[in-house]
Amino acid sequence: MEDRTCFGAECCDDGNNRIYPESLGHRAHNRAPASDMLRDHSAAARARALATTLCLIGTCLGVAHAQVVTINSVADLQNIQNNLAGNYVLGGNIDASGFTFAPIGGGAWFTGTLDGSGYTISNLTINDSVDSGVGVFGVIGTGGVVENLGLTNLNVVGSSVGASVGGLTYWNLGTISNVNISGTITSTGGTAGGLAERNDGTISQSSTAGLVTSSGQSAGGLVAFAVNGGSIVKSHAAATVSGGSFVGGLIGENSGGNISTSYATGNVSGGSFVGGLIGEIDSNSGLSGGTITNVYAMGGVSGNGAYIGGLVGLNGSGVGPPGSTGATITNSYATGAVSGGSNVGGLIGLNSSGTITHGYWDIQTTGQATSSSGTGLTTAQLQSGSLPSGFDPKVWSATAGQYPTLTQQATALPIPQLTFPIIGQTAETATTNSVFDHSMRIPSVEVQPYKCDGRVIAYTGELGLVD
Repeated sequence: MEDRTCFGAECCDDGNNRIYPESLGHRAHNRAPASDMLRDHSAAARARALATTLCLIGTCLGVAHAQVVTINSVADLQNIQNNLAGNYVLGGNIDASGFTFAPIGGGAWFTGTLDGSGYTISNLTINDSVDSGVGVFGVIGTGGVVENLGLTNLNVVGSSVGASVGGLTYWNLGTISNVNISGTITSTGGTAGGLAERNDGTISQSSTAGLVTSSGQSAGGLVAFAVNGGSIVKSHAAATVSGGSFVGGLIGENSGGNISTSYATGNVSGGSFVGGLIGEIDSNSGLSGGTITNVYAMGGVSGNGAYIGGLVGLNGSGVGPPGSTGATITNSYATGAVSGGSNVGGLIGLNSSGTITHGYWDIQTTGQATSSSGTGLTTAQLQSGSLPSGFDPKVWSATAGQYPTLTQQATALPIPQLTFPIIGQTAETATTNSVFDHSMRIPSVEVQPYKCDGRVIAYTGELGLVD
């Protein structure tokens, strides 16, 4: 008999090529191999068979599993910098009050994974006068993933000259999913984004609220710069945003980024190139200005310079490389009050080289009778209970007396917050984390999870089997 580690216990071969984790509760003289379990049609047996098979294929046959490290304190969180390629999971809510925190990794890339499991880190403060890039993570690199995480009362300040400041990270090249931030993000000498200062990667189902301030140039409620084909999907910003120029409720400057099913509701103020959703759009490195679909902005917009719009300040400009072009914007509207110096529009301040299709603004609430592009409607028309022409009813919904809303609304998905036992222990109750503003709720259910090397690979119950 050869003993091996499986499910955190002993995994044994009885000599007939049948390998079992001891934690299943079977002894050597009374065991059923995984193949026999598969003949049992109960959900629990199928889950046990799946979990056993996957674990045996991996651990017991010598294929190494990626070690998952549980983060239980703010000190543990800071120590991620000691292995930026590691895999991490939050073990519970963390109060970071009183801890002096520094950006994880500094300028080095985080290429591992952090799964917040629906938990929240609260009262985290970063006050950095040295680094040029400031955030909870310095850089989320290619392949890096941060997901299912709440950050409340987050306070991030970057005060070095030209500091690039983001709530979660100053530069995202990886994947950010279901991360929700509330707090204050400030750059006293550079640029600021509520979630990330720059996005070249993927952001989905994420949100920000609070204050985003840059005393330098660009500021965005979610992202300051969206560039190079990066994507933002089903996300929103409710932050109040202020900056110099290139200031937007969702994005300060978009250079080749793609945005869909997203919106901004916070008030926005700045100098020139200011928009309720995006301050300025151009192309970068030969790319187009990007594709922007199914979006809206509802916050007030004010600028003391040129190119001020309820949705976009300037679409397609001479600010980017020679031949720079604007974005293709489809299915959009704006409702917030708009004021500025020159080139002011209810929807677009100036559309110089982009394409606007099915774009609308409320001529009453914006205070603007004209726009460089789009169609002006009255409040009654936009709140008639019927969708504006071109809006897809599979994506949008209309209710009389309200503005159109996205049926795939950009709020965080509900996450089951589970305490997973090892096989054989008592099942725990799954509950949603109330920190997130969910449009749907999963009712509490009893589940029986199955682990391999501390990582859940299957469970049964009302939620079914999950890989």
